[in-house]
Amino acid sequence: MGRTRRGADRAALPRRRLAPLPRHPPAGRALAVPPAVALAASWAIAPFIHGSFYCWGETYRAAESLGDDRAGVDRLLAMADDFGTAITVAYWVNGILVGLASLWIVALIVRGRTAYPAGRYPRHRESACCSVSRSPPCSAARSSRARP
Repeated sequence: MGRTRRGADRAALPRRRLAPLPRHPPAGRALAVPPAVALAASWAIAPFIHGSFYCWGETYRAAESLGDDRAGVDRLLAMADDFGTAITVAYWVNGILVGLASLWIVALIVRGRTAYPAGRYPRHRESACCSVSRSPPCSAARSSRARP
C-alpha cells in the first residue's frame, strides 16, 4: 500500500464533540478549600490512630507480665483504657471529617459547581437504584410487582 500523509488520515476520522461546559462555572477556592482541609486533617490523624495501637498493646502486655502485683496491673489497665478512649475519639473525629468532606464534594458535584463532567453521576432515584444492582430496571420491577 502506498504511504498516506498524516493529515489525510486525520481528515478521515470523525471529529469528537467536546463535552458541554457546566451550567455554572466551578465554585473556586472558597468552596474547594474546606473539603480539602478536612481530608488533609483526616489523613494527618490516621497515623496517630495506627501508632496508638502499639502503645495500647504494649500496655496490655506489660500488665500481663506483672503477674501478682494487683496495684500495678490496675494502673496499667487504667492506662490502656485511656489509650482506648483516645483511639475511639480519634476514629470519631476522622470519620466525621471524611464524612463531611465527602458530602460537601458530592453536593458541589450534584449542583454543577465543579469541573466534574456532567452526567457522570446518577441524577434520578430510579437511575441510582438500577445502576447499583444487576436486577431489571426499577420501573420493570415495579410493574411486575403490581400484576397479580
